[in-house]
Amino acid sequence: MAVATPFDPATAALGTGLVPLENYHSESVFQREKEMIFKKSWLCVGREDQAPNPGDYFVQDLPICDTSIIITRNRQNQLRAFHNMCLHRGNKVAVHPQGNVSRFVCGFHGWAYDNDGQLRHVPDEGSFHGLDKAKMCLREVALDTWQGFVFINVDPKPAQSLREHLGSLEHMFDGFPHEGMKCVLTLRAEVNANWKLLMDAYMEAYHVLELHARSAPNAFNSDANPNGHLNSVRLLGPHRSMSIYGNPEQIPTPAQALALKFVFGPSYTPAHSAQALEKVPGVNPDGRSDWAFDSTLVFPNFSFYTSNGWFLRQMYWPIAPDKSIYESHMYMFEPTDTKGLIGWEHAKTQLFDVALEDLSTVERTQGMLKSGAVNEMYLSDQEVLVRHGHHIVDQIINR
Repeated sequence: MAVATPFDPATAALGTGLVPLENYHSESVFQREKEMIFKKSWLCVGREDQAPNPGDYFVQDLPICDTSIIITRNRQNQLRAFHNMCLHRGNKVAVHPQGNVSRFVCGFHGWAYDNDGQLRHVPDEGSFHGLDKAKMCLREVALDTWQGFVFINVDPKPAQSLREHLGSLEHMFDGFPHEGMKCVLTLRAEVNANWKLLMDAYMEAYHVLELHARSAPNAFNSDANPNGHLNSVRLLGPHRSMSIYGNPEQIPTPAQALALKFVFGPSYTPAHSAQALEKVPGVNPDGRSDWAFDSTLVFPNFSFYTSNGWFLRQMYWPIAPDKSIYESHMYMFEPTDTKGLIGWEHAKTQLFDVALEDLSTVERTQGMLKSGAVNEMYLSDQEVLVRHGHHIVDQIINR
């Protein structure tokens, strides 16, 4: 079997030169990313099933957009998004991360808004001059959904619809069984690293042999593919995707073997990942048996991992040039018996182990960037999606 990754022809346009490390720590670059990318882009903030019933809501704080957003379901069963800001004096009206309410009541003076953002109650209303409650609604934010994911755009007049932003991604995951899976684990950490540095740690598999030798031994390389080259990569406008090679002859660890005995698809064991998954255009698009999973980056900061029996929603939220929030949410089919819980627990512990290994390098790297000892980085062909990410950001903030 050939071990060279079949690259999208568009990768040639990215070149092979060095990439400036300044992009990971420059205040100027960060401010341009904030204003020209995050305040203009469609951002994934959750799943529809986080607010399944009328009155349900959840809150997404967005420091990179200088705001906090309420996502709520109204009585007509529609999802709406609003700035979490009282029209009186600016206080947050939702202080809990999630819940169910018929009114968002400001804890400062008691102004109350319904799930459509309408101002419904003002204490001592008669003492205000010229107050028109009909015009004092919570400020709405553009919202749309895709594959059960909730996206918002804080630009008052988005330049693109969500479908236009997704482009060829729109139908790539049609048929994937998102709705049948439940969130079984959420990991969240504040990381002392730039959001791109954090994200780039997940944009290649070159690190796997060294970094994940303990948590996933010989899962992603073999005698036929000793360096764990990717099965393929795809450049999709600002988005990008890769298919991870899986060793079909990998011998599961004792824990993996036990989990696979009781529940299908809870691990990265490739021989099981490639089985019995309905053909979905964006999942294992090469149709290879030596496949473990796919990773798709929806620009700017949402990674969507897909495999047989599980998927991940992973976010990289910027806070400062050298600080980010990492979030990972794992979804699996809900067990129907006690045995299935073994698979759940194994999946959770394996994800936790892998995440700790991945996060172990980024803070050490960030800490050295300002030294000036090295100003550029070399990237291999296997890191072409890292190169693509920097290319896209550079195109936007320097146009």
